[in-house]
Amino acid sequence: MFMCNFILKNTPMQPASSMNIVTGDGFLNQSMIEDFGFINSKYLKDWFHLFDTVLKDLFGEDTSKFLKGGLVQMSKAPSRDYFDKALDNTRIKLRNMLQPDAALKETLECFASECDQYS
Repeated sequence: MFMCNFILKNTPMQPASSMNIVTGDGFLNQSMIEDFGFINSKYLKDWFHLFDTVLKDLFGEDTSKFLKGGLVQMSKAPSRDYFDKALDNTRIKLRNMLQPDAALKETLECFASECDQYS
């Protein structure tokens, strides 16, 4: 809430309802920014936090390192087709792990389903 108040205080000619994009770390989500008054804004996760901490939190240190190339390609995909190919490659890589974990597969699918927040 502090950052939202800071933004609004320092942009007095720009009401929250007129802002189109709000970006931040994995702490925020679409529902939260709407609750803060950014009712017409689309929430996007910033890449720094996504690549630095969010992937590790989601997949664990070792798996995030192992899948990072594919996850970054998904995040930076210039098109839906490219995203889908990167996702397929990441699924294959996850399947080929020595001991693939069903929870990791579910995490990957959840991450992919939220692509509108980072890609």
